[in-house]
Amino acid sequence: MIVPPPDALRDWRHGRGLSAREAGALVHVTARTWLRWEAGDVAMPLMAWDLAQRRVAETPRDPDARRPT
Repeated sequence: MIVPPPDALRDWRHGRGLSAREAGALVHVTARTWLRWEAGDVAMPLMAWDLAQRRVAETPRDPDARRPT
């Protein structure tokens, strides 16, 4: 397993209708940290990527949730 490139992280988050704050909460980091990973300022740790994927798979989706911009 590898961590996707920064633009793919953003696409992954948007594709699941998550804000940066919500995505960060999945892996116990701030929205700022998540956005730094998406910007490529800092590499996302592999364990954080693995946890994010697992947590999203375990979390039921709200069909009425607003998609972030």
